[in-house]
Amino acid sequence: MNSKTVVRVGLVIVLIWVACMVFLPVSKMFDAEEFIDKKIRFSSVTGFWWRGVVNDLTVDYRAHRIDFGQLSWQVDWRTLLSSRWCIKGITSASKEAISTRFSACYRLFENDFQIIDTVINVNAKTLAQVSGVEIAGQWLVNIDSITIKNNRLVDIYGEAVWQRAQWHNGESWFALGDILSTFDTSQQSALMINTTDINGPLQVELTTLLFTQQHQYKQQNQQWKLKGFIEPYGQLPQSLTESLEFIASKIDGKRYYVEY
Repeated sequence: MNSKTVVRVGLVIVLIWVACMVFLPVSKMFDAEEFIDKKIRFSSVTGFWWRGVVNDLTVDYRAHRIDFGQLSWQVDWRTLLSSRWCIKGITSASKEAISTRFSACYRLFENDFQIIDTVINVNAKTLAQVSGVEIAGQWLVNIDSITIKNNRLVDIYGEAVWQRAQWHNGESWFALGDILSTFDTSQQSALMINTTDINGPLQVELTTLLFTQQHQYKQQNQQWKLKGFIEPYGQLPQSLTESLEFIASKIDGKRYYVEY
């Protein structure tokens, strides 16, 4: 066998291998039973690694099952020529009124994942079931960038709008208007959340700081701080006034200061 024949045979083998990889059904790569222990469930997967669909996707979280419905994804072929490989996807669920449009990227040199240009639309009732807090309305989350490295979130930038926000204080529902929260991790090992009421009966200016505190023996604890104020524009129901008085660290006129 001469060298040209060897080269041709080698090219044929490579082409067959590439074709098998490209057109290998994604169902052969994922087994639904393997994900049950990870609290992820789905009925079936169709398509290929570069384009496919996951049907009846659910995630178990704190004894609650969150329905994401159908998840579709497709590789962004333009990124394969760069050092950041990306896929674009969308989810839709009829039961939980939750939908997501996302882009996820793997950065070769940094060895991490990024979630970019992502929009999440979810009914507040779904969040209420998970958190145990009685709220209503609609959440619209815009994620500019989230970086995941070693299974940890290291950078988060984006914003969330709680539209037609309502909160139940134990006695009655109270309309809060529209509330905007921005996420920023420009401080090292800390996530800052600035919350503002942009359309409602209250002026809300709150800053939440979530950070990692280093202790002796290299132990790390997650800590948080909350600081700001809430000031009603008009007269509030007595039940809500009592709730604000309960959580306030200081009251100055109509302004309730919060610091924890």
